[in-house]
Amino acid sequence: MIKFTRISSYANKVPYIVPQQRFFGINPKIRYEYSDKYFNLPRFISKEMHEARVMNRLALQDIRQRSKVGGFRNASLEDLVRLTDPSSEASFLRVKWVNPKDGKAYYLLNNGKTDDGLQIVRILNSDGSFVKEAALNKKKIIVFECYSDKLLPNINNITHGELMTLFVKRYNPFVDVKLYYWKDKLEISRELKQELDKDTAAISCAFTSNSNISPDNLIKRLYNNFFNKRTKISKPEILKEKLAYASKELDENLSGIPSHVRIFMSAGNAGKNSYNRWLSLNNVEGVGSLDTYGKIAEYSSSRNSYFTQHYELGEFGVIQLPQGFKFTGTDEIDIPVKSNLSMLHQPITGTSIAVSIRAAKVVLNQMMEGLL
Repeated sequence: MIKFTRISSYANKVPYIVPQQRFFGINPKIRYEYSDKYFNLPRFISKEMHEARVMNRLALQDIRQRSKVGGFRNASLEDLVRLTDPSSEASFLRVKWVNPKDGKAYYLLNNGKTDDGLQIVRILNSDGSFVKEAALNKKKIIVFECYSDKLLPNINNITHGELMTLFVKRYNPFVDVKLYYWKDKLEISRELKQELDKDTAAISCAFTSNSNISPDNLIKRLYNNFFNKRTKISKPEILKEKLAYASKELDENLSGIPSHVRIFMSAGNAGKNSYNRWLSLNNVEGVGSLDTYGKIAEYSSSRNSYFTQHYELGEFGVIQLPQGFKFTGTDEIDIPVKSNLSMLHQPITGTSIAVSIRAAKVVLNQMMEGLL
């Protein structure tokens, strides 16, 4: 929220207002100091939400250009070897980063640590030419999951939590990642809260609590069901209040999260007329899924910018090769497992994948802040 103060000029004849701080967060408001009234502002006026809109466009661009392979014609021999090394270990020592401020792509190579433990990266242009070496700002992401011991047979029998952690590390190999679970009840554990420090930049939550929304009018409801239409919400803030009432338990759990920690949560996989009620909380940012055509995926829920501000690709094929498994869309070996097999497995989809990718990218932006 931002507070405005009334000041005057020309001998108190022309009153106007000036901001005392920048806009921040989602769905920002302003408060007029003298009347104590609040006014809603455009949802994407804040720094974070402007970044969300830019990154949504970059995600679409990435989907359209995914089949294009760039060359590294200006890379040194040593850098070229590191950029093209097909091993899984080498692939987690590099990442492509697109600066949301200007849309320019760079490659970041792990180049060791400073004496005080900061990650050093070698920054290259998209053609492989050298830019500079720099120490990244230290950051941490917490992957927060509902506990499940169910294994994913199509991906080497890893758990869902391990899969989400791997997606974070694939799109930001330089961030510290910690995995925590909800277990017996919906309560943020003491261990997780102790993990929240000045380096914690984000919590990535891959869980939902869905509420289906349908028109009160029977004819409209039948029409929407027959033609597979999305229920339009004339006043999203009313729905927000309704869902927030049902989210009181989680709201109390999240109240102790420091303001510098951004909370990203999956939009849900129950389709266009379903909403994840936890996205009604003011400090929670929703992440929905795009399909491989760059459209909102059929299963992606919470389709309103009051609830879902971010979108990333959420559909990936799973390929098993003799060297291991590929499934993060980067054409790299994600899990090295030697075998004699070459086959396609059932694809993986979901907004939980999208939220892991977006959290990783946003925090990488923070780590690169001020370096270029």
